[in-house]
Amino acid sequence: MQKKIFDLDERIKKLIEDSEYIFFDIFDTLVTRPFVNPKGLFSYIEYTYNIPDFCKARVNAERAARTKTEEVNISDIYDHIHPIYKPLKSTEEQLEIELSYAIEKTKEIYEYSIFKKKKIFFVSDMYLDQNTICKILAKNKYYVDNNLYLSNELRLTKRTGNLYDFILKNLNILTPSKVLMIGDNLESDVRMPLKKGIKSYHITRHTNQDKHFSELYETLHYQCTSSALLKIISEFKEKDTSYWYKIGYKLAGPIAYAFTRYIIDIIEKHYKNSQAVNVLFIGRDGYLLDKCFSLLSSNIEHHYLYAPRTFLSQLNLKENTTANFDTLFQKGSIHLNKYRTYLNKYISSSQELLIIDTRTASFSAQKLIQFATTKVVTGIYWEVATEEEQNLLFPYFEFKDAYPRVASWRLFEFLITSPEPPIRGLDSALEPIFLDSKIEQERSEKFVQIELGCLSFIQDLISHFPSRQPPVVSYKSIVDYVNSFLKNPTQKDIKEFQNVTISVDEEHIKYMPFLSTGYSNNDIKSYLKNLSQCLWKTPYQTLIINITNPIQDRINKPNKTIVISILTKLSQTLFGSFVNLAIFNIKFIIGKQI
Repeated sequence: MQKKIFDLDERIKKLIEDSEYIFFDIFDTLVTRPFVNPKGLFSYIEYTYNIPDFCKARVNAERAARTKTEEVNISDIYDHIHPIYKPLKSTEEQLEIELSYAIEKTKEIYEYSIFKKKKIFFVSDMYLDQNTICKILAKNKYYVDNNLYLSNELRLTKRTGNLYDFILKNLNILTPSKVLMIGDNLESDVRMPLKKGIKSYHITRHTNQDKHFSELYETLHYQCTSSALLKIISEFKEKDTSYWYKIGYKLAGPIAYAFTRYIIDIIEKHYKNSQAVNVLFIGRDGYLLDKCFSLLSSNIEHHYLYAPRTFLSQLNLKENTTANFDTLFQKGSIHLNKYRTYLNKYISSSQELLIIDTRTASFSAQKLIQFATTKVVTGIYWEVATEEEQNLLFPYFEFKDAYPRVASWRLFEFLITSPEPPIRGLDSALEPIFLDSKIEQERSEKFVQIELGCLSFIQDLISHFPSRQPPVVSYKSIVDYVNSFLKNPTQKDIKEFQNVTISVDEEHIKYMPFLSTGYSNNDIKSYLKNLSQCLWKTPYQTLIINITNPIQDRINKPNKTIVISILTKLSQTLFGSFVNLAIFNIKFIIGKQI
């Protein structure tokens, strides 16, 4: 048999070789969960099984239980929870087992310790009972045989040092320096052992170093549904991947996943027979969503198809019309029959139709398909802006359920819109007729990498939930995630997006930058206009925009206030003053308006 080669640094090898006993922490050292913190599991249970307020109740129950003693077990915790949640104890325990997975780098340290014939013990501050812990370790190929010390079994903890004292005495270890403690907690696994004369080795968590990720991680609320997203992204290995692949993995992937998971949730809640549902993803925004849907729900029929706005005009329909079918199609029957023939490739008369699009104000795609099939078609949208009359004619579900919005909708479109050029219509063979666009071709080249990164993210995420539904991500959680990226760009982000433009008209003639732009001395006026509309600016560009547009004034009539602003494009407010006069007020601001 070939001898195994251990890819470990020399320091940990020597520490192991010089020790007789190796103590391993368990959670976030040998094994982990697909959540960025333990409370992510509670949020997962609440949203996946539709159990309102479970997460908050579970956190409060543990807090209450811990006021009684040094350590608690899971039964103690559930003794302090409302009776309606008590049956979830077994669910939590089973999920801990099923969703746990080994941390490969530390597992290699464990295997090296076995190879060196060291005496191995598992030492954990944990509320899960011994039976559950043993199943978790066994599932992940860690050998347990009377070598497990659990804080909740002994009612002693590592963090106080009392558990270390007990183990040293129980094993009759008179020389603590013969012991090496390996763990991720700087206080319990590193500093406290050193106080007891035990050597220690710190397992550092691999976390994404992007500023926006760090901000989200540090401020993550225990009820936030983005815990799983952040966990997967924290484990992403960026080496040898392109910038646009990374954007696909870390940005397009979470966006597409959150919306697609919402679509599946709607189908499960509102359609008893999912086999009778046909989900139609509308081009071009539905392209990546259709791919994601294939990964998440392979048993529901779905298609990617076109419903161009030009067909509405060919049918002599105004987008906001509410006239009856017969009147509408007197002059457009040829085009209507053509589109019906196209649709017949994808749908049958017995199916319930759902159309998927990102944003609508006029329901153009839903309207076109509904008129062509003479069936009621239900839409599922990320965001809807429309009048009540339209709501009654075209039923829909909307992902957006909270006030915050994506700070740059154009980024959203750029990330998920298909790599195809815009479509003008269908030819006689019912094939799409595309606009010829050099700019769209350049975007398509980037999109190849974005798509690969996006789908890789989703595959990584669902691989951690092999026998369970992958987690729901709320609208607010994903919008906070995207907006945090937009608020905290790196210099690399600003540079890479300088040459990225997006169409700002329906004819796809006019293209503009939307996040950042590079300097152009050919047309200074256009450069300044583009720069003023970009979300990201370098310090030098911020200086330029403030110099060229230093003063703004406006009148707030309801408050009878004149607002005078200087250097409004700065990232923060430097000075603010308010003067209350007899007839009107004056507000004076230097920097960002407040």
